[in-house]
Amino acid sequence: MKFIAENIVSSTSDVLRQYLKQQADLSPAAVSDTLKMGLAVSALEQQQGRGQRGKSWHSPAGNLYLSLALSPAPGFEGAELPLRVAAIIHEWIGRRFGVHLVLKWPNDLLFRGSKVSGILCDAEVSGDNLTAM
Repeated sequence: MKFIAENIVSSTSDVLRQYLKQQADLSPAAVSDTLKMGLAVSALEQQQGRGQRGKSWHSPAGNLYLSLALSPAPGFEGAELPLRVAAIIHEWIGRRFGVHLVLKWPNDLLFRGSKVSGILCDAEVSGDNLTAM
């Protein structure tokens, strides 16, 4: 997976989309290769973070903000993605840190009743490429 780490961005999704667009301008094959490998963009602060339905998302310094772009496998069911991602993060944090999180339908993780993670999933189609973000 290719990883881009930034300090401050408008939003990690914006950086991810800009990177993929720049690659597409150079070579559609480069985008396909990147998506097969996966692309991650992280930042310590977002100045224009977004939540569900385009709502503004407060993203102060001191947290981790992350966007991923992947090329889904054939037969991929996009509606399942937010819950699958939440379940994977839930399990990983539990194993890694011994912390019990609660999954809140459809895309949030809670710790002691407070939200610690929100998962926003998008899909884009460009030519023959389907990108899940």
